[in-house]
Amino acid sequence: MSAKMSDLPGAVLEWSTDQVENWLRKCGHSDYVIRLLCDEHKIDGKALLTLTENDLKSPPVSMKILGDIKRLSTDLRLLQKKNFSCLEDLGLSLGPTVQAYSRLKLTNLDEANDFPNEDKSLYDEPTQPLGKRDSRALYLPPEFGKTFLSMAYLFVVTWITAFVMVIVHDRVPDMKKYPPLPDIFLDNVPTISWAFHMCEVTGSLLLLIWVAVLITHKHRFILLRRFFALSGTVFLLRCITMLITSLSVPGTHLECNPRVWEEQAKR
Repeated sequence: MSAKMSDLPGAVLEWSTDQVENWLRKCGHSDYVIRLLCDEHKIDGKALLTLTENDLKSPPVSMKILGDIKRLSTDLRLLQKKNFSCLEDLGLSLGPTVQAYSRLKLTNLDEANDFPNEDKSLYDEPTQPLGKRDSRALYLPPEFGKTFLSMAYLFVVTWITAFVMVIVHDRVPDMKKYPPLPDIFLDNVPTISWAFHMCEVTGSLLLLIWVAVLITHKHRFILLRRFFALSGTVFLLRCITMLITSLSVPGTHLECNPRVWEEQAKR
């Protein structure tokens, strides 16, 4: 009876102390362990599922025999692994050791044959996504919809930025009235003619590195979502600051003048 009940998810929660005793005997534990857990501490099915190795070592249980502690904790992990849905119903999660047990898997048949007495169910793929049991999800879905939305957000912000730049260009201050702002470094360094071209080369190099990262990265769609969202937000804030504050032309070597309208040209 106890062997069948141990295979039914949820049945362990309904075990009485007598059924826990049957399970302990089936697993081959000593009368000392059975008497300590069932007779002294009244461990039923719900309490059994929540027991940890630390509980066995600490008061009031305080088991002293290391072999008994290790054997019992191993059987408890296997039982918890088979009934992890019950633990979630209780508001508990599997410990790191049990999670590691549940993720084990034999890689080939030869390795399985090396352990004929091993419980092969320990190596089965979990029937429930690990992300629900472990806050550190092993599989992160690409979520194409979110990626598309973040890309659309960046495109919209790009059009807004282009429109704002046209407005800002028409409001550029007159250089004669508003000369370039003083700068300790730029005012004391001669103009470097190839600096702007070097900036373009550097930007192209960074773009190539970014594309290489996207191609080789496992979670490339997550990176794309974050890139689109962050870039769109930065450019949107840039639009606001450009509209609020019109700065003078940064240098006398640059030509940046408002557009000459047709009416002004006729005059």
